[in-house]
Amino acid sequence: MTDALLATVTEEVAAVQAFESLLEHEEKALIAAQPIAALSEIIANKTALTELIAEQWTLLRDAARRAKQGNNNGVLIRTRMEYNRKALAALQVAPAKASFYGPDGRLPGS
Repeated sequence: MTDALLATVTEEVAAVQAFESLLEHEEKALIAAQPIAALSEIIANKTALTELIAEQWTLLRDAARRAKQGNNNGVLIRTRMEYNRKALAALQVAPAKASFYGPDGRLPGS
């Protein structure tokens, strides 16, 4: 899973860097005397890259939402801790000394 996550993040970084490069190329084209010829290709590339990034971003956002909604671990941990707390409290209750025999087989105080 770690490798897949790293590959995904690496792809996303590459896509954003490619988009950044296209913006720089577009800026140079806009400064040029005849920007129209270069701009049509830049716009097409920007549109394709934007759609790819947007699609992947939507998938990531949806997966994160599902993970958040399906995460019941906090409730389970609190339930387990409460169970353990009650079990420890039951074990730590000091018994009334008069109702148990001592190590010598006699009731305490007799």
